[in-house]
Amino acid sequence: SDIVARNGVAHGVSQVGRPDGLVFSPQKILAGLNATTFIRLLKETELGDYIDGSRPERKTTLLVPTNRAMEDAFGYGLGDDADGDQATKAFIRASSEHGLDGASTIASALGALPAGSPREQQLEWALYHIAEGQSGLEELVRSPLLRTKLAAKWTGGKAQVVKAQVDQAHGTLSRHVSFNGADNILPEPVVVGNTTIYLLSSPMPTPPNLISALVQDLDLSLFVAAMGASGTADEIQHVNGVTVLAPVVNSFTSLDLVWSYLSLPGDSDARTDLSRLIKSHILKRPVYSDEIPLHTDSSAETLTIESLNGNKVGMYRTPHGVFVVSDQADLMYSQRRKHQQRGEVHARLASVSDTGSLKLSETDILLRTGVAHVLEQGLILPPNVDITS
Repeated sequence: SDIVARNGVAHGVSQVGRPDGLVFSPQKILAGLNATTFIRLLKETELGDYIDGSRPERKTTLLVPTNRAMEDAFGYGLGDDADGDQATKAFIRASSEHGLDGASTIASALGALPAGSPREQQLEWALYHIAEGQSGLEELVRSPLLRTKLAAKWTGGKAQVVKAQVDQAHGTLSRHVSFNGADNILPEPVVVGNTTIYLLSSPMPTPPNLISALVQDLDLSLFVAAMGASGTADEIQHVNGVTVLAPVVNSFTSLDLVWSYLSLPGDSDARTDLSRLIKSHILKRPVYSDEIPLHTDSSAETLTIESLNGNKVGMYRTPHGVFVVSDQADLMYSQRRKHQQRGEVHARLASVSDTGSLKLSETDILLRTGVAHVLEQGLILPPNVDITS
């Protein structure tokens, strides 16, 4: 209808026309989403080409905290010094003082990084919020592990991972999505060409160091204590690029007299054997659950990796779960037992779900130096741990 004004007339239209010269880039969309602090951070760390539209062929997923989220977490906003010095200082100060999620905090993660300038630490944090490829909601359901642009020596050159969780939709409500516990606040991700954007209510915690991650689970407390008792904790925590196969408390205590021997204080042989036992659960490269081969009717491939102890450990998937196999280690142990004890001890070492193998009850606990998986029950007892009757 006509809307008459003093100097003319106005008409309502159903949609707005876009001028031919108007092209939306990820940066323009981020500005509209009130994420200008993230824009500035990427430009200061020379990552502006991920958002300025200069590389339209490159597929990426951006995990972007809002201005308010950045200010709440790190204590600075868009109005701070133009040269970014105040922002940099606030970022580092908050990294040491401001906890985001218990032991999994930006502070603990950045505090564990190799010494570097504030700009280098900002770069590492920014790279962790940029993921390879485009991941919409359906892709996240199928593949919840996102490989980020942060790949460093402490992961053996392998990309650090972000873990997404997608809840099922309820009625007319959109599916809830979070990344390392940071909630996405958009009903749907925004897609701009080959860039997919999720807007986060808080910055994502970067993966904590190995000990900080494992001590959050009380069922892994004895494994952590055994690392300390064997004198291997510091060594293991400084190994770059590892997979930890973490046994639960019951796996140790159910060994009865064997565990009583391994935990003997002041016994050098027991300490050596305990050290070998612990190292047999630390594999020499990161292996995430989506990299483990699936056993099918036509393929029985097993991924085999050497542990820090030197024994080989295999990993495979079936429809029943993810399994670890170290037949040589289990066989060597059971042969040393009395005949009447052999089946009992082997049952303690092997998962009831897949005879001769150890089942994982939890996968993909993210670490600064790699990843950890939890063994449902049982231990990997290597051949060089000589337990006699």
